[in-house]
Amino acid sequence: MATAKQIIDGSLLDLQVKTAGVDLTDSEYNDSIVVLNQMMLSLDRSGIRLSYTVVSDKDESITVPDWSEAMIRARLAIKLATMFGAQVSESLRLSVIEETSIVNNSIVSVIQPILPNTLPRGAGHGTCSSGGYSNSRFFQNTQANDLLAGNNQNLEDDEGIQLDERGSDER
Repeated sequence: MATAKQIIDGSLLDLQVKTAGVDLTDSEYNDSIVVLNQMMLSLDRSGIRLSYTVVSDKDESITVPDWSEAMIRARLAIKLATMFGAQVSESLRLSVIEETSIVNNSIVSVIQPILPNTLPRGAGHGTCSSGGYSNSRFFQNTQANDLLAGNNQNLEDDEGIQLDERGSDER
């Protein structure tokens, strides 16, 4: 896990405000930590929950998954740009979009529902078959569905009497 200092330093390197090996003042780190905490709480409220614990010191570890650190760095760089008087590059903006997409894909998992086989099939407006639309909307073809669809060959009623094209017995 990265520390708050590592995340802040990385953000300022991405922003091209800080050079490697040069530390910020304690006041700049404290201000950056406030921005980091506010940003992370805002992400949490917007639905990107990373189990972040508010930090108060630059040497505290950031309690987020490793795969989310690049997004945090890029977003923090944009937040710190005005504080340090820097311009946000287009590549940094694109990085935020890309890294946020990666985090969202890591967080969201689509669950396939398991439905009982007694539910209707389809949307109920008919199905397309080689002969056009049929009235077999919900369940597998039964004699009643065959009759509605005009497939009334060899249909019998409950008593075993052969039915004609209109669905009446041939008596």
